[in-house]
Amino acid sequence: MTGRMKISSLLFFILLLLYSGIHLGFYFFNLDYFQSIDSNEVISAFYHGIRFDIAAISLLNISVLVLYLVPGRVMDWRLYACCYLSFLLFVI
Repeated sequence: MTGRMKISSLLFFILLLLYSGIHLGFYFFNLDYFQSIDSNEVISAFYHGIRFDIAAISLLNISVLVLYLVPGRVMDWRLYACCYLSFLLFVI
């Protein structure tokens, strides 16, 4: 695996851990509301939440990831970088 792939994978898993931490914080902060739900439903909800987070992180970061993994110096082109960042600001 190349260095860029390792960095991309590491950043992806860090984002996934941050999202999961936010889910856990929400669960423990609102534990009173989840008293009537059994543990199997909670585990299932966390599983589906992780699946959703993987899809959301992938869709939100796919354009940046593709440009990052392109060999060469694509982002050094000032005009291309300017247009791409303008497009990202418009989309987001």
